[in-house]
Amino acid sequence: MGLVHLTRVKNRLYFVVGVIVCAASANPLFYSLEEASAPLKVTVDSMLLFGGALVGYAVFHYLQSTATEERRMLSGFVRSLRFLGGVFYVWVIPATVVAAWYTPSLLTFGFTNAAGALLEVVSMAFAGVLAGAGWHAMGKIMKSATLFMVFFMSATMGELLTEEGGVNVFFPGNYPYYTQTQLLYTGYIMWLISLVPVTFYAVKFLKDMGMF
Repeated sequence: MGLVHLTRVKNRLYFVVGVIVCAASANPLFYSLEEASAPLKVTVDSMLLFGGALVGYAVFHYLQSTATEERRMLSGFVRSLRFLGGVFYVWVIPATVVAAWYTPSLLTFGFTNAAGALLEVVSMAFAGVLAGAGWHAMGKIMKSATLFMVFFMSATMGELLTEEGGVNVFFPGNYPYYTQTQLLYTGYIMWLISLVPVTFYAVKFLKDMGMF
């Protein structure tokens, strides 16, 4: 009973922290500043995904521990979470949502339209919720691989942004709102933040695979 109680307390804590993180990230003050600060926008979007993931993890764990009848109602959703070992919910959906909102057209829509800003916040948080729920379907090796890929992709994008005119590889011409200096600064931050975690999770991934 002690272990069960501790698990419930932890999940409640995850849920509360996740809601707080999402609410803080959706602060209108941040929205007014994001247009002038690429690092702030990347940080806020990352926190929305992270907060949503905590909520999704806690809610799914709670639903899994409820009565049998309620679990039966969730059986279809649970089976879908296991699609591709959880990769579809943890990798594909969040990556698609983030990539979409960073295209010039949707970036402009989010900055110039209140409905667009709200849709962006909700979709980012919801993608995080699905990722948090899908985390339950992943094995130990896939979880290590996922964390490695998150920081690897962050480091890779940081490297692309620090290259002279790197952003123009994807979007020829001037990228809306952010100058090359802003993108360069953002790239350095992403690369530096990811350097240690990507190394750690690369080693952990190989260790979980039993390679040493």
